[in-house]
Amino acid sequence: MKTTTTETDARIGDRIRKRRKLLGFSPQHFASLLGISYQQLSKYETGVNRVGAAQLAVIAKLLAIEVGYFYSNEHAFLPHGHNLKADSFQASQILNEPETNTLIKNYVAIRDYRTRMALVELVSSITKMIAKKAGTNEQQNG
Repeated sequence: MKTTTTETDARIGDRIRKRRKLLGFSPQHFASLLGISYQQLSKYETGVNRVGAAQLAVIAKLLAIEVGYFYSNEHAFLPHGHNLKADSFQASQILNEPETNTLIKNYVAIRDYRTRMALVELVSSITKMIAKKAGTNEQQNG
């Protein structure tokens, strides 16, 4: 019995390809990290072959995103363990900023999980501090 692929498979493949390119992985290098051939990666990215659940989890981890990214209609690029809502910011605009690309590349270059989580905590703390300060300013001006 031949398995046919769907629009979802094509969308998942397209998102794999876009994220891989954003992070600067060549197809050959990314395929080697996955332990598959370049041809197989190409079939995943074009939606010719369906990506299995276990393989998709590995891909998500390598791309530093949640598996749900592949299935959602939103374009959030969130690191593992983070659950910010994509609609809380304009991801498409942010991703076009050069500093965002630099930040993502440097984040992915950090292989140590604890160091990554420390960075996530640092950024979260800064964000909370800014939000708190903005709330204080609004109360003073209101």
